[in-house]
Amino acid sequence: MNTPKSNAVLVESLSTSLRATENGLQTVPELLRRVIREDSWKKFITPRGELVEYERFSDFAAAAPSAGLGTSVDLLVRIVGDDTETLKLLDSVLGDNRMDSSEVRPLGTKEPETQPSRRQSAALHRLERERPDLHQKVLAGSITTNKAMIAAGFRARTVSVPVSRPEAAARTLRRSFNPEELEHLIELLATEDKE
Repeated sequence: MNTPKSNAVLVESLSTSLRATENGLQTVPELLRRVIREDSWKKFITPRGELVEYERFSDFAAAAPSAGLGTSVDLLVRIVGDDTETLKLLDSVLGDNRMDSSEVRPLGTKEPETQPSRRQSAALHRLERERPDLHQKVLAGSITTNKAMIAAGFRARTVSVPVSRPEAAARTLRRSFNPEELEHLIELLATEDKE
């Protein structure tokens, strides 16, 4: 069983590696795997002797160095790169508690009130099950969850059409449809609704 003191050594090594030069960054995936597998992130003692406990990995990642990693989950994903084993561990420890990718909180600040939507979490889990290639791209930050869902055919592409000015609506629709679709739309608009 890990003690908070032994966890502290591992957490501090990972935190230091994240702030190191390129050579230090190479150790991040291995250290991250250990921190997750051994649950070292959940309870440890900081170098100042303070006991720190977390329920959510995203809170641990965002907390200021020594009490956490002082980084975003997205940055961890980018550093890990294509190390699928570490990405899977990271995804499993995040579960439904994914946080805003850019969110890093200084020590002592309040936890954010908003969580990623259930819809986004469900979309990520569906991509993981049915389109792991697109799921990896989302984790790497090269594509958004919405674009991945559209590319997979799980969600229809939508656009916002400004209704205050017909010219603006027309411009948006011209950019969104090919000529045949535009022609069909014009026919539909020209026919009177019989309902």
